[in-house]
Amino acid sequence: MNANAPQVNQPHGFDPSTLVGLEIANGDIRVVEHLNHGSFSFVYRGECNSTNSTYALKFMRKVEPTSREWRMQCMEFESHLRAHEHPGVVTLHRVIEHGDYIVLVLDYISGGDLLDAVLKQPSRYKGDEHRIRSTFGQMLRALKHTHDVGVVHRDLKLENFLVSEDLSEVYLADFGLATTSRVYEPVGSMPYVPPEYLREHVRPSPTMSYTACDVWAMGCLLYQLLTGVCPWKQASLSDPSYINYLRDRRTIFATYGHNLTRELQSLLIKALAPHPVDRSVAPTVHQDYTLLLTKPFDTASPSTSSLPDTTHCPHYTSRANPSTPNASGSPPLSS
Repeated sequence: MNANAPQVNQPHGFDPSTLVGLEIANGDIRVVEHLNHGSFSFVYRGECNSTNSTYALKFMRKVEPTSREWRMQCMEFESHLRAHEHPGVVTLHRVIEHGDYIVLVLDYISGGDLLDAVLKQPSRYKGDEHRIRSTFGQMLRALKHTHDVGVVHRDLKLENFLVSEDLSEVYLADFGLATTSRVYEPVGSMPYVPPEYLREHVRPSPTMSYTACDVWAMGCLLYQLLTGVCPWKQASLSDPSYINYLRDRRTIFATYGHNLTRELQSLLIKALAPHPVDRSVAPTVHQDYTLLLTKPFDTASPSTSSLPDTTHCPHYTSRANPSTPNASGSPPLSS
């Protein structure tokens, strides 16, 4: 899901390979290879003659000026330019107009995205404390910089973090849904969308931090990296795993993550607080994440008696069957 995201329709039956071989920027950049595409864009590998460099080229169709889609594209450019002066954020080098397209010239990261890395080499993440510590630490530092310059990403997921070929370096990418605005707008990818976006049992609050959605998504991502599964398909009253979590936060550690330290379990519960006000102090959560990186991840099964008393959610209104299916219904990572 990209909740309420603008739809930029591509030509029916468009073949992305038709742009391979195209020359842009007065012939200085040549499109070499189609890499991937999403709902609103196509991404290619390109070679620049004047700099002898390789770039990623993101092609987006031009849309009507002043339209919502046009405003979203402008916001992407502004957000990315604000955030990209950090070693953990993919650099936006140029924005080029070419025919019917706007082309973003970006860093080319040769290792692909983090989801592919986790799926293809699960043993290099799950259970590997050193790699998870390094990977998540880099993700966190890039996001903290993004927040510090006034940008909310709003679409944090494994696919939007790119990795070097040896998996040692991680880069935040794709600012297509990012914003510098403080106006609430529900967008994102369903497994990472916070519950206030769905407006079922909690709603946005005027006192919540504008970064609360990113804090939630990072909690989901850390859980994925540690356990190899998503905590739920969606933070909805229709999802049994999420219903269980509302009734007792500790259920997400029943099947996966039962051997994580109390500190780590407590941090995940804090980051995944269903009400946005309860996770709105983003600097504090960032500090907790950073502190976590200096401590062991795994111990013998901790006593759950020392975890926060979060068995009741005052904002929870059940519409579900009172039975409590087991947490093993959590979906696995998928592309």
